[in-house]
Amino acid sequence: MRRWIFMAIGFLACIGVALAALLYVAYQSRQQAIIWTHPPRNALQGDPESLQGLANWEAVTFTTADAVEIQAWFIPAPDTADPDGAAVILVHGLGGNRVEMLERAEILNRNGYHTLLLDLRN
Repeated sequence: MRRWIFMAIGFLACIGVALAALLYVAYQSRQQAIIWTHPPRNALQGDPESLQGLANWEAVTFTTADAVEIQAWFIPAPDTADPDGAAVILVHGLGGNRVEMLERAEILNRNGYHTLLLDLRN
C-alpha cells in the first residue's frame, strides 16, 4: 500500500511540475506578444528644418471620420519643380514617428517630389 501512495504522490508531483512549466511558457509567450505588438513610442523631437535642413515645410493636420487627429509635415518640392507635380506619402514603422522618414523625404525633395510625412493613429 505504501508503494502505491508514493507512486501516486510522484505522479501528482510530475503533473504539477508539467502544469507549472506550461503556465510559465504561456505567460512568457503572452509577455513577448505584448512587447512585439505594443512597442514603446518614440517622442517627436525636432522638425524638418532643424533635423534635415529643409526650410520650406508646413505642419498639417487631418481629422479622421472617427475624430482622431493625424499630424503630418508637408514638404513641397523646390521652386524649380512643377507645383502640381508628384507627391510621395511617407509613413513610419511600428513604434516610430515621422522624424524617421526625414532622410528619405530630403532625397525625394531634392529630386523634385513633394513629400507628406504623417504619423500613424496610435
